[in-house]
Amino acid sequence: MSDILEITGLSKSFGRKKILNGFNLSIEKGTVYCLLGKNGAGKTTLFRMIMGVIPPDAGNVLFRGNMLSYGDSRHKKEIGFIAEDSIYYGWMTVRRHLRFHAAFFPQWDAAKAEAYRRQLGLEDNLRIRNLSRGMKLKLGMITALAASPELLILDDPTSGLDVPTRRTFFRDILGGILDSGTSILFGTHMVHEIEDITQRTGILHQGRLVVQEEAADLKRTVMRVRFTCDTPEAVNRELHGILTSQRRDRRYETVIHPWNKQRRAELQVLKAYDLETEPLNLEEIFLSFIADDGPPTVEGTEPCC
Repeated sequence: MSDILEITGLSKSFGRKKILNGFNLSIEKGTVYCLLGKNGAGKTTLFRMIMGVIPPDAGNVLFRGNMLSYGDSRHKKEIGFIAEDSIYYGWMTVRRHLRFHAAFFPQWDAAKAEAYRRQLGLEDNLRIRNLSRGMKLKLGMITALAASPELLILDDPTSGLDVPTRRTFFRDILGGILDSGTSILFGTHMVHEIEDITQRTGILHQGRLVVQEEAADLKRTVMRVRFTCDTPEAVNRELHGILTSQRRDRRYETVIHPWNKQRRAELQVLKAYDLETEPLNLEEIFLSFIADDGPPTVEGTEPCC
């Protein structure tokens, strides 16, 4: 399966602040790629560079094998973008807004736009200046989806929506998008919302993609491992892939990636015993990869790494 989007060596700074640093990412056609990152990690900056809104300092973005550049609007007919802070003409009504955008997209589906409008409960005679933030997000969804894009970029699309609308989006709307074969790049920090839909997952931290794997493989290869070791001074030297770790006396609780035969062999070298393993959910995996300020501690424990 070919990549619909390929990003290599992408870097961006604002003043002295480095936002992205040699960032790489690839998305296969027809897949759901979820990019996880804390608020301020650089997800929105990345998406705006893909859309040609801001220029990168270095690196390349390829869409269907074609180079995208700053200010190039040709590809926008084929890429839908649902942003947190879209700009609208406040004097337009919802109906006028949708008709206005229909002129820019050859694949615009007016029937789909009307169906989504009704499904999301957005009245067509309301002026945009009178819409709440959540209602504007609904309008952004309708606009992006009615254009029938090949690639849909979602930037925390449900952060301002009420619970019933979120449920409608994930259960009904997103399901229909997936059935159509549209590729999706979903950026969020709300990990619990995407755990059931992600096919490939990347974690953005400190400007780089620290991991990028099939979601099922990531859950299989990140493991919470508990063990007892009588030579604690050797643990950091002999055991690799530790993301987080705590120690109470000789008892360790670690999160390890990748968990495999080699890690087991390393524990055997350490003569570790009372070994226990426990799989993690995606939110726990995400928190483990971004815990770079040292492993979390609780009263009565001390970090070992």
